[in-house]
Amino acid sequence: MIFYLECDKCVETLLNSTYNLEDIWEGLWSEASLLGHLQGRDAELAILEPEANETILELTNTIDSYSILRAEIQQINEQQYYTDVNNLFNRVSLC
Repeated sequence: MIFYLECDKCVETLLNSTYNLEDIWEGLWSEASLLGHLQGRDAELAILEPEANETILELTNTIDSYSILRAEIQQINEQQYYTDVNNLFNRVSLC
């Protein structure tokens, strides 16, 4: 009778260990699946990296051009511009 009790304990322990291993395996499988998904997304993003860098460079160039244009516009003397245009108009009218 003692033999059967010991055997039952062993079977129960083995069964519980099997369930624990199954839970661990399912957790690892889930993590591995997530990792595989993330690696796929990483590969997609790596393909887009050159395009993103080019766009950033183009935006930087656009901002630089805008800054230069803004500085040039701020340097325009409106009164002098109107005077020059009026003088040019008067010259053309005389011809």
